[in-house]
Amino acid sequence: MSEGLLLLIEPQSCWGEVLGRRLDGEDCVTLPLPELAPSAAETSLADGWLVPAMALLCSRLGLPLPGPAMTAVGDHRIRRLLQAMDECFAVDRCLKPQGWRAADAARSMALSEGRFLHLFRDQVGMAWRPYLLWRRLLCAVTAMAEGKAATEAAHLAGFSDSAHLSRTFRRCFGLSIRQASRLRSRS
Repeated sequence: MSEGLLLLIEPQSCWGEVLGRRLDGEDCVTLPLPELAPSAAETSLADGWLVPAMALLCSRLGLPLPGPAMTAVGDHRIRRLLQAMDECFAVDRCLKPQGWRAADAARSMALSEGRFLHLFRDQVGMAWRPYLLWRRLLCAVTAMAEGKAATEAAHLAGFSDSAHLSRTFRRCFGLSIRQASRLRSRS
Protein backbone atom coordinates (compact mmCIF):
# COMPACT_ATOMS: atom_id res chain seq x y z
CA MET A 1 0.00 0.00 0.00
CA SER A 2 1.70 3.17 -1.13
CA GLU A 3 -0.84 5.42 0.58
CA GLY A 4 -4.13 5.19 2.38
CA LEU A 5 -5.57 4.32 5.75
CA LEU A 6 -5.41 1.01 7.54
CA LEU A 7 -8.14 0.72 10.16
CA LEU A 8 -7.86 -2.25 12.49
CA ILE A 9 -11.14 -2.95 14.20
CA GLU A 10 -11.33 -5.42 17.06
CA PRO A 11 -13.53 -8.27 15.79
CA GLN A 12 -15.26 -8.77 19.15
CA SER A 13 -16.28 -5.12 19.51
CA CYS A 14 -19.75 -3.97 18.47
CA TRP A 15 -18.22 -2.47 15.31
CA GLY A 16 -16.27 -5.65 14.62
CA GLU A 17 -19.37 -7.79 14.91
CA VAL A 18 -21.38 -5.51 12.61
CA LEU A 19 -18.59 -5.36 10.03
CA GLY A 20 -17.98 -9.11 10.33
CA ARG A 21 -21.59 -9.84 9.39
CA ARG A 22 -21.47 -7.32 6.54
CA LEU A 23 -18.19 -8.65 5.14
CA ASP A 24 -19.55 -12.21 5.15
CA GLY A 25 -16.40 -13.99 6.30
CA GLU A 26 -13.83 -11.73 4.61
CA ASP A 27 -11.03 -10.58 6.90
CA CYS A 28 -10.64 -7.20 5.29
CA VAL A 29 -12.02 -4.88 2.67
CA THR A 30 -10.27 -2.40 0.44
CA LEU A 31 -12.24 0.69 -0.44
CA PRO A 32 -11.13 3.68 -2.45
CA LEU A 33 -11.27 6.66 -0.13
CA PRO A 34 -9.85 9.46 -2.27
CA GLU A 35 -11.68 12.13 -0.32
CA LEU A 36 -9.55 11.36 2.74
CA ALA A 37 -6.12 10.60 1.28
CA PRO A 38 -4.51 14.06 1.32
CA SER A 39 -5.75 15.15 4.74
CA ALA A 40 -5.28 11.75 6.43
CA ALA A 41 -1.62 11.57 5.46
CA GLU A 42 -0.95 14.98 6.98
CA THR A 43 -2.89 14.70 10.23
CA SER A 44 -3.08 12.54 13.30
CA LEU A 45 -6.02 10.84 15.01
CA ALA A 46 -6.34 13.84 17.28
CA ASP A 47 -6.77 16.10 14.26
CA GLY A 48 -10.10 14.48 13.55
CA TRP A 49 -9.74 12.35 10.43
CA LEU A 50 -11.08 9.18 12.07
CA VAL A 51 -14.70 10.33 12.25
CA PRO A 52 -14.89 11.26 8.54
CA ALA A 53 -13.11 8.02 7.63
CA MET A 54 -15.62 5.95 9.59
CA ALA A 55 -18.53 7.92 8.13
CA LEU A 56 -17.23 7.27 4.62
CA LEU A 57 -16.64 3.59 5.41
CA CYS A 58 -20.23 3.26 6.69
CA SER A 59 -21.55 4.96 3.60
CA ARG A 60 -19.57 2.74 1.20
CA LEU A 61 -20.57 -0.46 3.04
CA GLY A 62 -24.21 0.58 3.47
CA LEU A 63 -24.00 0.58 7.27
CA PRO A 64 -25.58 3.03 9.70
CA LEU A 65 -23.26 5.40 11.51
CA PRO A 66 -22.41 4.15 14.99
CA GLY A 67 -24.72 5.59 17.58
CA PRO A 68 -23.84 6.72 21.08
CA ALA A 69 -24.30 3.20 22.40
CA MET A 70 -21.49 1.98 20.15
CA THR A 71 -19.07 4.81 20.72
CA ALA A 72 -19.64 6.49 24.09
CA VAL A 73 -18.90 5.19 27.55
CA GLY A 74 -21.57 6.63 29.81
CA ASP A 75 -20.68 5.04 33.14
CA HIS A 76 -18.22 7.24 35.03
CA ARG A 77 -16.51 4.24 36.68
CA ILE A 78 -15.74 2.59 33.35
CA ARG A 79 -14.62 5.95 31.92
CA ARG A 80 -12.17 6.38 34.82
CA LEU A 81 -10.87 2.84 34.31
CA LEU A 82 -10.29 3.47 30.59
CA GLN A 83 -8.57 6.78 31.37
CA ALA A 84 -6.25 5.00 33.79
CA MET A 85 -5.44 2.44 31.11
CA ASP A 86 -4.76 5.25 28.62
CA GLU A 87 -2.02 6.66 30.84
CA CYS A 88 0.48 4.17 29.45
CA PHE A 89 -0.01 5.75 26.01
CA ALA A 90 0.26 9.29 27.36
CA VAL A 91 3.79 8.86 28.69
CA ASP A 92 5.19 7.73 25.34
CA ARG A 93 5.83 4.22 26.55
CA CYS A 94 3.42 1.40 26.98
CA LEU A 95 3.58 -0.70 30.08
CA LYS A 96 2.13 -4.08 30.85
CA PRO A 97 -1.16 -3.41 32.62
CA GLN A 98 -0.53 -4.26 36.26
CA GLY A 99 -3.49 -5.26 38.36
CA TRP A 100 -5.95 -5.33 35.50
CA ARG A 101 -7.61 -8.54 36.59
CA ALA A 102 -11.40 -8.36 36.38
CA ALA A 103 -11.70 -9.09 40.11
CA ASP A 104 -9.37 -6.17 40.96
CA ALA A 105 -11.17 -3.75 38.65
CA ALA A 106 -14.55 -4.85 40.03
CA ARG A 107 -13.37 -4.42 43.64
CA SER A 108 -12.11 -0.90 42.90
CA MET A 109 -15.63 -0.03 41.69
CA ALA A 110 -17.41 -1.80 44.56
CA LEU A 111 -19.00 -4.22 42.09
CA SER A 112 -19.11 -7.98 41.90
CA GLU A 113 -16.88 -9.43 39.22
CA GLY A 114 -19.90 -10.63 37.24
CA ARG A 115 -21.59 -7.22 37.37
CA PHE A 116 -18.34 -5.50 36.36
CA LEU A 117 -17.89 -7.83 33.36
CA HIS A 118 -21.48 -7.22 32.25
CA LEU A 119 -21.18 -3.44 32.71
CA PHE A 120 -17.85 -3.30 30.87
CA ARG A 121 -19.23 -5.25 27.89
CA ASP A 122 -22.32 -3.05 27.83
CA GLN A 123 -20.35 0.21 27.99
CA VAL A 124 -17.31 -0.57 25.84
CA GLY A 125 -18.89 -2.91 23.32
CA MET A 126 -16.56 -5.85 23.92
CA ALA A 127 -15.67 -8.22 26.71
CA TRP A 128 -12.94 -7.43 29.25
CA ARG A 129 -10.35 -10.09 28.32
CA PRO A 130 -10.37 -9.44 24.56
CA TYR A 131 -10.17 -5.72 25.33
CA LEU A 132 -7.08 -6.25 27.49
CA LEU A 133 -5.49 -8.36 24.76
CA TRP A 134 -6.26 -5.65 22.20
CA ARG A 135 -4.64 -3.03 24.46
CA ARG A 136 -1.55 -5.19 24.95
CA LEU A 137 -1.24 -5.63 21.19
CA LEU A 138 -1.49 -1.86 20.73
CA CYS A 139 1.28 -1.39 23.29
CA ALA A 140 3.52 -3.91 21.53
CA VAL A 141 2.88 -2.38 18.11
CA THR A 142 3.58 1.10 19.50
CA ALA A 143 6.87 -0.10 21.00
CA MET A 144 7.93 -1.73 17.72
CA ALA A 145 7.00 1.40 15.77
CA GLU A 146 9.34 3.29 18.09
CA GLY A 147 12.18 0.95 17.10
CA LYS A 148 12.11 -1.62 19.88
CA ALA A 149 12.84 -5.25 19.00
CA ALA A 150 9.90 -7.67 18.98
CA THR A 151 11.15 -9.43 22.14
CA GLU A 152 11.43 -6.19 24.09
CA ALA A 153 8.03 -5.01 22.81
CA ALA A 154 6.51 -8.36 23.78
CA HIS A 155 7.83 -8.10 27.34
CA LEU A 156 6.74 -4.47 27.71
CA ALA A 157 3.20 -5.43 26.70
CA GLY A 158 2.99 -8.47 28.94
CA PHE A 159 3.57 -11.28 26.45
CA SER A 160 5.84 -14.11 27.57
CA ASP A 161 8.10 -13.81 24.53
CA SER A 162 8.19 -12.65 20.91
CA ALA A 163 6.75 -15.96 19.68
CA HIS A 164 3.69 -15.47 21.90
CA LEU A 165 3.31 -11.92 20.59
CA SER A 166 3.77 -13.13 17.01
CA ARG A 167 1.12 -15.87 17.31
CA THR A 168 -1.35 -13.48 18.92
CA PHE A 169 -0.64 -10.78 16.33
CA ARG A 170 -1.24 -13.22 13.44
CA ARG A 171 -4.44 -14.52 15.02
CA CYS A 172 -5.81 -11.00 15.55
CA PHE A 173 -4.65 -9.26 12.38
CA GLY A 174 -4.27 -12.11 9.88
CA LEU A 175 -0.65 -11.30 9.02
CA SER A 176 2.71 -11.67 10.67
CA ILE A 177 4.57 -8.87 12.40
CA ARG A 178 7.15 -8.99 9.62
CA GLN A 179 4.44 -8.58 6.95
CA ALA A 180 2.94 -5.66 8.89
CA SER A 181 6.38 -4.05 9.18
CA ARG A 182 6.88 -4.32 5.43
CA LEU A 183 3.49 -2.67 4.82
CA ARG A 184 4.44 0.13 7.19
CA SER A 185 7.86 0.67 5.63
CA ARG A 186 6.36 0.98 2.15
CA SER A 187 3.94 3.72 3.16
